[in-house]
This record gives sequence, C-alpha cells and structure tokens, in this order.
Amino acid sequence: PTGAGVDTVAFNPKTMEAIATEGGDGTMTFIKEKSPTSFVVEQTLPTKAGARTMVLDDKTGHVFTQTLEYGPVPADAPAPRPARGPAVPGSFTIIEVGR
Repeated sequence: PTGAGVDTVAFNPKTMEAIATEGGDGTMTFIKEKSPTSFVVEQTLPTKAGARTMVLDDKTGHVFTQTLEYGPVPADAPAPRPARGPAVPGSFTIIEVGR
C-alpha cells in the first residue's frame, strides 16, 4: 500500500527498494524487495502536500522531490479539473531524502 496520489516511482537496484511519491497526502513510500515475490513497506515518510515529481540520484541514492504552495482557488475556476489557486511567491521547495 502507498499513500494517495502516486505520481512518480523509482527503483534503486543498490538497495532493492521501490520508491513512490504521493503528492495527494504528502508522503514518500519505500518498499523493500525481499525476493522476486516478496515485498515489504519499509517506511512511509511525510514530505509535503503536492510533492509528487521525483528523481533518484544513482550515485548518492538520494531522492529529490519538489512542491510549492497555492493561494485560494478563484471563484471563476474552470471545471471539471480540480482547481487550485495561484502559486504563492517564494514557496517553491526542493526536498532531498537520503540515509
């Protein structure tokens, strides 16, 4: 099981871990491959809501994700796509996760 809103996944062959970012609830899940048919959730790490796009640095094993904050949703926001307000200036954040 992972959190809500999985956007990106990666696999680290050095640690045999699958990593998923879940922007919907602001978490990152690390799943360890014990064998080709056995997997276990090692950790669900809180990140920040909206942090979903991710990259794995093969050299360091660190994972990077990013997010930003949004202001209020405008009253005239188009439907049916989920609406969000404008980006809050200065709120862009890069999150680095490593051991």
